[in-house]
Amino acid sequence: MGVVSENKPELHFIGEIDGASGFSGTASCSWTVEWGESWQHLEGDALGQTQYSSDSIRGGREHVPWNHPFDLHFATASIQGWPRLLVRVYILDAYGRAGIEGYGWCHLPTQAGFHEVKIPCWRPVGTVLQELEV
Repeated sequence: MGVVSENKPELHFIGEIDGASGFSGTASCSWTVEWGESWQHLEGDALGQTQYSSDSIRGGREHVPWNHPFDLHFATASIQGWPRLLVRVYILDAYGRAGIEGYGWCHLPTQAGFHEVKIPCWRPVGTVLQELEV
């Protein structure tokens, strides 16, 4: 039996972290969902990590498939602090060490229905010397 909030509207976010484009090699995605003070998290994992998966060609582009499900249940008294999904993409190097390859975030959809959300990722870049030291 699920958790129920009294006298507050409830929202469910059910989805999947499908994969990533633009990353080559063996990659994984660590994700976290953040929300504001007026939101109450009732059920579901608010953070997780996908498996490591190797890139493949999909529609002529490199694609790292994860197909990682998530299911979140919230109650809220206000739309302020709408939940957002934060992602970090890790790539394995030749020695099996994980290195951060990108960061990104997006707000979860505000309307019911099917949505395909693309999260642009970025990575801070240092000087040439700093990049060589890493």
